[in-house]
Amino acid sequence: METYKTALKTLLNSNNNINPEELSYKSVFGAIAGYVQNKIFISSGKFGIAIKVTPETRNNLIEKYGAKPFKYFPKGHIKQDYALLTNDILSNNKLMKKIIEDSILFVKENSKERPSLL
Repeated sequence: METYKTALKTLLNSNNNINPEELSYKSVFGAIAGYVQNKIFISSGKFGIAIKVTPETRNNLIEKYGAKPFKYFPKGHIKQDYALLTNDILSNNKLMKKIIEDSILFVKENSKERPSLL
């Protein structure tokens, strides 16, 4: 579990637009979830890293960048507001900054109608 938390912290600390005081981490379904203002927006586990985004951003990530639909469990349902990020996406710092910013705005505003930043 500590490895998953370290992965999230490393990823989020590399994004200069995030105030670390707004972030918290909790264990959820055998993974670690990242929260902003007590709202979940990202998870890290044996599945990789999944992030909560608007439907438009999710579709863009899947269609343009190769992200995958996300399930917490192999036989579980697809989490509609999440995209499972590939290593190519995770290694693209410029893209990740936009994705993380998009996710945090989505969670804070709680609006599926917000336009994508991608």
